[in-house]
Amino acid sequence: MHSNLSVKTEPLPKSQVGMTIEVPADIVDATYEKVLNRLASRSKLEGFRPGRAPRALVEARIGPAALREEVVEAIVPEVIRQALQEKSIDPIDNPDVEVVELERGRPAQLKATVTVMPEVTLADVSSLNVATPSVEVTDEMLERRLEDVREPMAEITPVEREARAGDVAVIDVEVEADGAVVPS
Repeated sequence: MHSNLSVKTEPLPKSQVGMTIEVPADIVDATYEKVLNRLASRSKLEGFRPGRAPRALVEARIGPAALREEVVEAIVPEVIRQALQEKSIDPIDNPDVEVVELERGRPAQLKATVTVMPEVTLADVSSLNVATPSVEVTDEMLERRLEDVREPMAEITPVEREARAGDVAVIDVEVEADGAVVPS
């Protein structure tokens, strides 16, 4: 498809851009022909070999509404892609597209609404005065916090001395009742 589309854009509220697109008649006609050829190659009409029925008969059998729908499905995605690329618009969602006019021998008219990333303007923050609270950190507070961090990371190693406060002890306990050892 050629890039001789006529694309007009207008900013809309809520981070949207409106696009009015005019597709030249030669592109519309070429798309109709391409779609009709594709449908004719797959059609099976009585009295004709598969894919060999005259295009006029295929077109009459399909009907104008179904043919137009096939053309819309063929032309719209490519036209929208080209229009977005031409205007350097980066959508964040699929555009809403309305086919205003689409007939053979005439330029097609499409309207699209595209959602884009919002433009954010940051305020000048250099004049803001923010009071930051002063925190007094004592050596005792620092030591307590460091110990809180060290404790879960400590390795347990066996020592040859009496148990003290803070040690981890592994104890084997044997319970006896009436002179017999009770299983635990």
